[in-house]
Amino acid sequence: MWETNREHPGIRRSTRKRLRPDYYLEHSSVAQNDPEPATVKQALESPQKARWKEAMEAEMHSLQSNNVWELVELPEGHKAVEVDGCLR
Repeated sequence: MWETNREHPGIRRSTRKRLRPDYYLEHSSVAQNDPEPATVKQALESPQKARWKEAMEAEMHSLQSNNVWELVELPEGHKAVEVDGCLR
């Protein structure tokens, strides 16, 4: 039941096998049956494209109305950061 640590002889570790709770299985099966798109392109090509587009527009409106960023001119000699359209 107990295992002695060779590097630190006074420390004992349990050898009990640890199992994940059953509720993790419920979430993994749901995710496999209805996978979310990983990119904007996948979202806009999916059967739920109207709902994805609506969600993206709502998110953009929220970002703009909360002044999350400020648009500025790109300084000379600098490159813009590329965004690949990841949804997560």
